[in-house]
Amino acid sequence: MVVRALIGAYEANVRPGFALFTSKCYRKSEHGPRVGTWFSFDGFAESVGGLVAYRIANGSDAGRRSLAGWKIMFLWTGLVTAFFGMLLL
Repeated sequence: MVVRALIGAYEANVRPGFALFTSKCYRKSEHGPRVGTWFSFDGFAESVGGLVAYRIANGSDAGRRSLAGWKIMFLWTGLVTAFFGMLLL
């Protein structure tokens, strides 16, 4: 429960952070469309992430993988994050 509370505390900063980032980096006339884009892709990412996690867990339950589903998910998300970090750098 403690870890879930910490995750919630960190996630609670995401949407206000998007709005703050938008207000500092874009003109006032661009705020509405930019914040709408941030928020709409947040839900899209959760939907795609849920489908990917389901598929990984479903495949690992069948015994076709040498690692547990949660380990594969952590490796996958870490590799994607590292790739996009290098790309954006």
